[in-house]
Amino acid sequence: MERCQLGYVMEEHVDAALSGSLADEELLCSAVRAYEESLDAAWRMPSVNEDVVRRQLAEVEQRRERTVESYLDGIISRTRRDQELAEITEKSAPAVALLKREPAAPAPSLGREDVAALALVLAEYAFLEREAKRLMRHSPPASTCGNTRS
Repeated sequence: MERCQLGYVMEEHVDAALSGSLADEELLCSAVRAYEESLDAAWRMPSVNEDVVRRQLAEVEQRRERTVESYLDGIISRTRRDQELAEITEKSAPAVALLKREPAAPAPSLGREDVAALALVLAEYAFLEREAKRLMRHSPPASTCGNTRS
């Protein structure tokens, strides 16, 4: 099958999905409820043991001090010191980034009105001209639907 024909076949399936079962308000509400229940799931909460990360950073800092002391005592050369300090900085960067990381923004919450509006758009989708459907599928959403979750 040629690429152009494949595009038309895929377009038909996408059109059927968007104007078919996805236009069912109850199905959408059920999906939103399942989504909102999943927002509190443990897998969504990144767990970083800050004590372990801080302990690793303390060990890295001790290594940095030993490297500088070795240089000052004449045990290692300036080049070797610079190499080791660069390696230490490179290895400690991910741990530092973990401690600086901001908590994730709350996921948006969708209300019944949002779902009804979406169902209406999807129900009307079947009656759009082909170019209007394409434009709708390829356009980014104007704004995020719903409020932030409290």
